[in-house]
Amino acid sequence: VQAFRDCDEVLVGLARRYPAQVSHVSSSVMHGRPELFLDHVHTTAAGSERLAEIVAESLIPLLTPAKASGR
Repeated sequence: VQAFRDCDEVLVGLARRYPAQVSHVSSSVMHGRPELFLDHVHTTAAGSERLAEIVAESLIPLLTPAKASGR
């Protein structure tokens, strides 16, 4: 589990250094939901679906064109 935290720390550090967005799945609503995991890493079908929803939600602002001001 510490290895996952270490990896997350590296990824967040890289996102700060470069223009990148990080979806914090480990701190999301998936945490503490054993029905979403087969073990401490692998998701169930429901877990995979929830993970996809989280990623999709984080991509919407990046994929939605900015509205022209004043229009």
